[in-house]
Amino acid sequence: MNIQTRLLYAFLLMPYFMLAQGDFLVTNEGDTLKGNILFAPSDTTNTLRYQSETKEAFKTYAANEVLCFKVGRLFFQSVDTSGNHQGTDRLIVLPLSIGALSLFKYQEKAYFLKVPEGRWIVLERRPDEFNGISEINQTYRRDYRYRDIMAYILRSCPKVAEKARYLSYTSNDLTGIVNDFNDCMGSSTASFEKSSRIRLRYGLKGGLGLSSLRYLNSDIYFSEFPFQYKRNYSGGVFMNFTNFNDRWAVQPEIRIIRKGGFAEEPSPNYNYDIRVDYDFVFINTPISVQYTFPQTWGTPYIHGGATFSLGARRAQAKIITLIEEEIPRIARDEYGWRAGFGVRLPLRDKLRMVLEYEHESSLGNKNSLQHSIRLFTHHLTLAMMIGE
Repeated sequence: MNIQTRLLYAFLLMPYFMLAQGDFLVTNEGDTLKGNILFAPSDTTNTLRYQSETKEAFKTYAANEVLCFKVGRLFFQSVDTSGNHQGTDRLIVLPLSIGALSLFKYQEKAYFLKVPEGRWIVLERRPDEFNGISEINQTYRRDYRYRDIMAYILRSCPKVAEKARYLSYTSNDLTGIVNDFNDCMGSSTASFEKSSRIRLRYGLKGGLGLSSLRYLNSDIYFSEFPFQYKRNYSGGVFMNFTNFNDRWAVQPEIRIIRKGGFAEEPSPNYNYDIRVDYDFVFINTPISVQYTFPQTWGTPYIHGGATFSLGARRAQAKIITLIEEEIPRIARDEYGWRAGFGVRLPLRDKLRMVLEYEHESSLGNKNSLQHSIRLFTHHLTLAMMIGE
């Protein structure tokens, strides 16, 4: 069975592939292997990693070793873009529209068109070129050659070709104009636009860490105290909205988090120590943007975002001092930023374990310039994530 015949069978079975539960791949020999597949389209990845249902060690497959595979609801193919013979220029692509004219997305940087004659044409857009000797007279030039290429390919349907003049370099626009061309040519079209929709994941998370604080106003007596870190904890729920290739995600959370700081200093005038012990319990609502790196071990990512907290109970401050008038009334709300990194580890179909480190810096008593405080948190969390 040659490669063209195998790919034809793959196309005919696409509806089954898209509805089937779990990940799987189809080898060049026609064997279907079910299990767990790790694959993140990127600028450097043209391989995938497969683990059998019996949880054996992961095995790496190159593009020229598979016909197609399914990850979640995404169906990928391995195609020979040279159009000459099997094994040359085999690439892993995401089909967007299949018909007389077919459109595929390759990694993050290019699209491929398969024209009715069977040739493969790459559709790229080069980065903007900047010109000028200073910021005042600097200009830039955008690459719109992909529009000219599309207009030439679509010339058999002048009304559709005219649309290429205003074509954006996006999956939605390119899929739409390819579908219009196929309709004009009387060709049926299998469209996979929904493969690029946003996917929802959710789960529970909790963690432990260290927190401290400092006064921002140097005139406050306690600003000179070296506040020590206290152990903190958190627990809550989250939702994770990710794009089709798992590269970018937005994650809002709701959690209970405890923060605080502790300081103890010898009194300069009395024979006892001055102790200050702050204890906060917040309802914390952070929202972060995540960027996932190309697949290596697990699924590593970095994240950053904003956070807002509202006191779940009034903050406690245990003080032993003769200058209690210096201790402010603690406001219930705080806001700030957070950043960190993590890794998602697949456990089984639709279930992942997430290990994450985060650093959070937030402002308390923000309406009091005199008694404003900055809270710092270092946190390690463990989460269980459910979803495709």
